[in-house]
Amino acid sequence: MNISFVNNKFIAHCLYEEHAVLKEVGFNWDMEMKRWVTDDIRTAEKLIGYCDEGALYQINWRKNQEKQQIADSSKTESDFQVKHPINIKPFPYQLAGVEYMMKRKAVLLADAPGLGKTGQTLLCMNMRPNVEAIIVCPSVIKMNWLKEARKWLIGDILAYIYEPKKIRYYKGSNTPDEKKTTLHIINYELLKKHLDRLKRVNCNLIVIDEAHKAKNKDSIRSKLIKELSQKAFYKILITGTPIYNKPKDLYALLNILSPSLFKDFFSFAKRYCAPEKVWTGKQSITKYDGASNMDELNTILRSNFMIRRLKEDVLKDLPKKMRSVITLEESSLVPLVKKEKETLEQLKNNTNRLKEQIEKMKEYAGKGNEDWDKKYKSMVKELKESKMMGIGEISKIRHELAVKKVPYVADFVREQLEGSESNSRIVVFAHHTDVCESLMKELEEYHPTLIIGSTKSNERQQAIAKFANPYHNRDNKCRVFIGSMGACSTGVDGLQKHCNTVVFAELDWTPSTVEQAEDRLQRIGQKNTVWVYHVVADQSLDSKIAKMLVDKNEVSHKILDAGVETAQIFNNVLSGKI
Repeated sequence: MNISFVNNKFIAHCLYEEHAVLKEVGFNWDMEMKRWVTDDIRTAEKLIGYCDEGALYQINWRKNQEKQQIADSSKTESDFQVKHPINIKPFPYQLAGVEYMMKRKAVLLADAPGLGKTGQTLLCMNMRPNVEAIIVCPSVIKMNWLKEARKWLIGDILAYIYEPKKIRYYKGSNTPDEKKTTLHIINYELLKKHLDRLKRVNCNLIVIDEAHKAKNKDSIRSKLIKELSQKAFYKILITGTPIYNKPKDLYALLNILSPSLFKDFFSFAKRYCAPEKVWTGKQSITKYDGASNMDELNTILRSNFMIRRLKEDVLKDLPKKMRSVITLEESSLVPLVKKEKETLEQLKNNTNRLKEQIEKMKEYAGKGNEDWDKKYKSMVKELKESKMMGIGEISKIRHELAVKKVPYVADFVREQLEGSESNSRIVVFAHHTDVCESLMKELEEYHPTLIIGSTKSNERQQAIAKFANPYHNRDNKCRVFIGSMGACSTGVDGLQKHCNTVVFAELDWTPSTVEQAEDRLQRIGQKNTVWVYHVVADQSLDSKIAKMLVDKNEVSHKILDAGVETAQIFNNVLSGKI
């Protein structure tokens, strides 16, 4: 037997009785050439003793290239020059990510959750001329893509947001650069409804965020994404968990990225899914629920299109705490947001009217006229009472909105957990007891633990212990801790050793309460950056407070000072500072 390398293929010249060996190691019969061939160096390397000088050179050269590509796929530093708005400073590992992505038409962006995969994707768009991209993502982060686009993109931006009954659009300009980026942002559930329109889009890039949602190769969702991706010159699939316990779940994504490398499921499954024959009682079937040759699969992914860095790889670049606002624009939330706005406007008008009257009375009050003094004191009392009633009215609406948001908050938590390693955990804080209890029901598949005001002392410790040791019961793997901010402000320690992600389902009036809740994770024993997410309804009061908490600039710090009381915060709301 002799193996040579011609026209990018390893070609075997052999005797008939040697065919079985070639077939066994993975060579394929080429009908035109009448030879056994392969373009895979791993297959050729298995018979390296039969390779001639040309084939040996190719194997060694390709292996060296592969080593470099694998190194690049986990690179955390780069001096690659990236175009971005002047108020943005990408982390070194993000520059390395963009450099890797710019060299490829298809990319599996698999950085750990929280490392800014959205930002890296948008930076890539800055580097390519006149991008028109289709972005498929979960509904709960659709508006976050628009928010991030306005932060990271240069030049003119035109974004279409696909909704069930309409398509909204945003048009703006970030920088004076002569560049235009068009985005079509749609959630998975609406793909079928808007497919014909999307197929008419002159798309040169498709981005699939939380791509593991398309892992079922036989699902309509996966087939629609594959159909859309075929017309895109560039493809970026984003997921925090690229290698699953069941590699079969990875095949659909790989087939989208590289149909030529991953041609058919059964060849993939035979090699990487540890096929097992099972007798059902009536017939023998082959199951592909296992995992095999995972090191080889990881090498193929990293050397071709996967970039993956973990949080511990880039910890030196990150601050101790990273805050983000996740904005919801769900139609079911709009009436309550409108009600909140109208109520606030009425309260502002009433407050301004009373203040004007009090100012006029100041001229006559305290000058010996008892009637004017009584009227003045009465008016001041009315103003205070009006504000207290206002706090009550707005608090009631905020409560209603928090309850209405629960399914969307649960969806976001679910996305974070599904997009993370299987042992990852999340802490969720809310203000109201019924919101906490509703979240318990919505997230029951993660066997959450709960601490609220009525939780007894011994039960609190049991709840913390359950979260700290989620695998003490194999059928009850606790991955979510849910707590009310008030009940968890003291006496709750140990969460920081097992988790570094916190999600706020709603906000308290007092910023110090929110910061104390954040610091349940940012304390001694925490070895990682703490990731803080505020899930808010668009244009709501919570969204404005959350944005100021996240910005933490000098002005917002004065407005939301940690020592400020509820009444003072409400005054800032009425004066328009919030």
